[in-house]
Amino acid sequence: MNAEPSMAPSPLLLYWRALSLPTERLLGEDGGLRMSFTDVLLGTTAVFLAYSFVVLPVYRVFFSPLAKFPGPWLAAATSWYEFYYDIVRHGDYVHEIDRMHDKYGPIVRINPWEISIRDHAFFNSIYVAGAARRTEMYWRQRSTFGVEGSMITAESHDLHRLRRHTLEPFFSRRGVSFLEPLLAEEARLLDHRLDQLRGSQSVVEIEHVFSAFALDIINKICFEEPKAALAAPDFDPTVHLLLRDSLPKISFALHFPWLVKAVDTIPAFLMDILLPAAAGPRKTLNYLRDQIKHEIDRIRAGRVPTDNFNPKGSVVRHLLDSDLPTEEKTTPRLQAELMAFVAAGTASNSRILTVAAYFILTTPHIEERLREELKDTMAGFPETVPTWSDLEKLPFLQACIKEALRMGAPIFRRLPRRATDVAIQYKEWTIPKRTPVGMQTRLMHYDPDVYPEPDKYIPERWLDADPLMARNLVPYSRGARNCIGQNVSNATIGLLLATMFRPGAPKCSVFETEAGDVLPMHDFAINTPRKGWRDMRVMVH
Repeated sequence: MNAEPSMAPSPLLLYWRALSLPTERLLGEDGGLRMSFTDVLLGTTAVFLAYSFVVLPVYRVFFSPLAKFPGPWLAAATSWYEFYYDIVRHGDYVHEIDRMHDKYGPIVRINPWEISIRDHAFFNSIYVAGAARRTEMYWRQRSTFGVEGSMITAESHDLHRLRRHTLEPFFSRRGVSFLEPLLAEEARLLDHRLDQLRGSQSVVEIEHVFSAFALDIINKICFEEPKAALAAPDFDPTVHLLLRDSLPKISFALHFPWLVKAVDTIPAFLMDILLPAAAGPRKTLNYLRDQIKHEIDRIRAGRVPTDNFNPKGSVVRHLLDSDLPTEEKTTPRLQAELMAFVAAGTASNSRILTVAAYFILTTPHIEERLREELKDTMAGFPETVPTWSDLEKLPFLQACIKEALRMGAPIFRRLPRRATDVAIQYKEWTIPKRTPVGMQTRLMHYDPDVYPEPDKYIPERWLDADPLMARNLVPYSRGARNCIGQNVSNATIGLLLATMFRPGAPKCSVFETEAGDVLPMHDFAINTPRKGWRDMRVMVH
C-alpha cells in the first residue's frame, strides 16, 4: 500500500533496512557467521509482519494524533478497509463514508490519515480561498488523477498557485467571451450533424456526440492544430472510450501508485503480451501524448497557427511564452497539463450533458417548457448564435443545467485538503494541522433537507430557489483549488442544450437506455453509472 506519513515509519522501509544490513553485522569476532542469512530473512520477516499487522495498527487506533476521532476501528487501523470498498466493492467507498456518518456523526476518521466531515455549513471552511489559508493537496490524491505534473496534482500551495495563475486568463468569464466565435462554430456543426439524421430513425450514441462536442472545444482552446471529433462520421469516440474504460483502474492507482509507475517502465511489446486487453487504451494514450508533443515541438520551432481558432492563442503557446520557470515548461510537464485539460473537459461535460439530456427527453413537460423558453433566443439560429450571457438569462434552461450538475456532478468523492500552518477547529474537535480533511460532494447534493426528493430530476426547484440550495451546489468544488474550467464548462453545456432543444431542431427519443445507465453510482475519481452500463443512445426522428 502507500507509504506511511511521518507519524509512523513504513513497514516496507523497516524491512528493507533489515535486509540491507552490512555483512560485518552478520559475522562474529573470529570472522565466522554469527547467524545465517536465512535466519536474518526469517527474523526480519517476522518483525515485518508483527509491525505491519500488530504494532502499526495498534499505534494508529490508540496512539495516533487522530485516535480520538470517531469511526470504524478497522478503517483507522489499515487502508485495506478503503481498498475493499474501492476495488472489491467496485467504487462503493463514497457510500460507505455516508453510512459511517449516519452511525458516528458529522466527523469521522475514514482511513489511518484522513478525516471526513458532513456538515454543509462547514464546506467553505475546508475549501477556502488562497488568501484565507495555505492549503495543500493530500499526497495520496495525486495518483487518483493520473496526470502527475499537472496543475491539479500540484501538492504544495505555492506550486499550485504558480501554475494556476498562468492559466486563469483563458478560463475567466472574460476569457470565455473571447471564445464565443469558437463555441458558435461548434454549435452550428452540431446542428448540421443532427439535421443530417432528421427523419432517419437512426440510433445514435448521443454520449459520443456530447463527448465529441466537448472535446473539440477544449482541443481548440488548448491547441493550434486540433483534431476534430464532431465532424467524424462516428463522432470519433476514441478519447471517450479511453476515459470510460480507464476509470475503474484509477482507484487501483490510488492504493498502489508505486505499482502503476513500475508497470509504466515495462516495454510496450512486453505489456502487449502480458496485458493484451490494455494494448488498445495504451496505444490511444500514447497517441494523445505524441499529438501534444507534436504541438509543443511545432510551436518551439517557431511555426505560426494555420487557423485562428482562438483569438487569445492556444494554451500551449501561452504556457511556452509565459514567465514560468524553465522546469515548468518541459515536454513531460506540459503533456501532463494538457492531458488533464483534455480528460477533464471531455469526461466531465459529457457526463453532465448525458444526465440533463436523459431526463429532459424522458420528461415531456420539461422538454416542452424548455423548447418554448428557447423559442425567441434561438430564433436567429444558425446565422445568429446566442452568447453565454444570453443563455444565462433563460431561467428554465439554467434550472435544467443546475439540476443536472446537482445529480450528475462528475466528482462525488471528497477532495481532501491539508491546512499546512494551522489546526482546523470543527465544533469541539481540533484537527491537527497537515491532516487531510474533506467533504463529499454527494452529501451536499443529495441532502433531502435541502433538496426534497433528491433522487428526482426537478429543475423547477431552482426557479424559486432557497439560498441553501445555492450553498450546497458545489459541482466544481470551491476555494483556491476549485475547477479552473467551470466557466467554459457552463458555457459548453448551455450552448449544446440550447442547440439540441431549440424549436425546429430534430426530435430525439431515448432508445434502450435506463436511468441506471446515466446516474452516478460508483466512484472512480470520476463517477460512473451502474456496473455494466451502456452509453446513452437516442433515436433521431
